[in-house]
Amino acid sequence: MYKYIFGPVVSRRLGLSLGIDLVPFKTCPFDCVYCECGATTNLTVKRAEYVPVDDVCTEIGTYMKTAESHPDYITFSGSGEPTLHTGIGEIIKYIKSSFPEQKIALLTNAALLDDSSLRRDILGCDLIVPSLDAVSPQVFKNILGPHSSLDPQKIIDSIAELRNEYSGKLVVELFIVPGQNDTPEELALIKSALDKIRPDALQINSLDRPGTSSMVTKPDDARLEQIAAFFDNVNVQLVKRPDYLVKTSQGRELLRRKIVSTVKRRPSTIDDLMVIVGIARDELTAIIESYIDEGLIKAEEGERGTFYRAAKQEEY
Repeated sequence: MYKYIFGPVVSRRLGLSLGIDLVPFKTCPFDCVYCECGATTNLTVKRAEYVPVDDVCTEIGTYMKTAESHPDYITFSGSGEPTLHTGIGEIIKYIKSSFPEQKIALLTNAALLDDSSLRRDILGCDLIVPSLDAVSPQVFKNILGPHSSLDPQKIIDSIAELRNEYSGKLVVELFIVPGQNDTPEELALIKSALDKIRPDALQINSLDRPGTSSMVTKPDDARLEQIAAFFDNVNVQLVKRPDYLVKTSQGRELLRRKIVSTVKRRPSTIDDLMVIVGIARDELTAIIESYIDEGLIKAEEGERGTFYRAAKQEEY
């Protein structure tokens, strides 16, 4: 039913979030070791209309006019970097003109924010969450696997420029990779960068789903609390899992599409999917097993249990 939007999913940061996927699978300026979508297959900084703007807007409009309830946020995220799409500004304008009460979030790796026209395009968002995972060149390279044209200091400067131009909520995300960006030296550099950016908050995130590299582990809660305490120059939020269920009534085919489109972009456990689709564990487990038998999805073991991924990226 939908090709470019997915969910709504329950986000650890955004509540109920309807996702918009604006680029083909794993088209990104970074190849991050922690990415839950897998390794980047198209490492690029080239902006283009990767998917048709009109088709994206049609899907959003159809969903918003027929949904039982509206999401907390419509969120630009998905399986690649959304700001690579040259039409992101048009889509933001469409949402705000058609559904003026709807909040919009942008999750971005900030690689392209040095483009002033892009910064203008995204000013209509209610929340922008740029990532800042490293400052020193070596840690930047180790964690992010960046396109050769990218430089951490340039990214910091461009986020600071956005802060000067943007009146909405700007929240920097820091994903902790133990042994890389949690050293005293790297944390001090990040803290200094935050002084320049002046965000509304810092969200400290850590491994929740399997990443690309086995080098990425989840820090324990005590360590995360220590890191949070270090950043006494900004409002710190530790990202935690939501605990509420989304109740839905849905047909068999809609349920199938929702589950497969979700695990295509977000490896998910049974608990994750229960929250998203709002049905009982036993029923959902039987459905998942039937999808595995059909070859729609596959299972893999992770730190938090069994995760499910789409068996084929072209599905849905």
